[in-house]
Amino acid sequence: MSEGPLIRTALYDEHVALDGNIVDFHGFELPIWYSNIKSEHIATRESSGLFDVSHMGTFRFTGQHVRQWLEGVATQKVTEIPVGRCAYTHFLDHDGYIIDDMIFAVVSDTEILGVPNASMIGIMWDWFQKCSPEKFGVTIENLSPDVSIVALQGPQSKEQLDIAFGE
Repeated sequence: MSEGPLIRTALYDEHVALDGNIVDFHGFELPIWYSNIKSEHIATRESSGLFDVSHMGTFRFTGQHVRQWLEGVATQKVTEIPVGRCAYTHFLDHDGYIIDDMIFAVVSDTEILGVPNASMIGIMWDWFQKCSPEKFGVTIENLSPDVSIVALQGPQSKEQLDIAFGE
């Protein structure tokens, strides 16, 4: 159990209205299932499932040399990721040990959004500050308190998005 008050995501009232089984998920009030874990797992593996992952963080990296700077602190070849695509990467300390992993989205040649793991937001923020982004003209913003994230997963995810957004 977490110490202190639990954090509610922007979707909390919807989770309650849909009878989500709300638990303390690392300091956040989040549903771990609605009907039961097994059927929801199978549905996601065979079709798709939508998850509130608003407990994850959101960083915005901007600047003319943001790709080069991020490539210098990540294990991914950031300069080769096309605009509009996402990638998965690791961040290593100076001894080569993994600090954390992160998914990031290349919004443009001068803007990248990163999603640090919930418990690592502060640690990753501090790490990035130590990596001298200002020397490369890179600005980092922590948008975590103001951003909600949902994740659609499963083999039918694209089809579900096409239906929802009108392909």
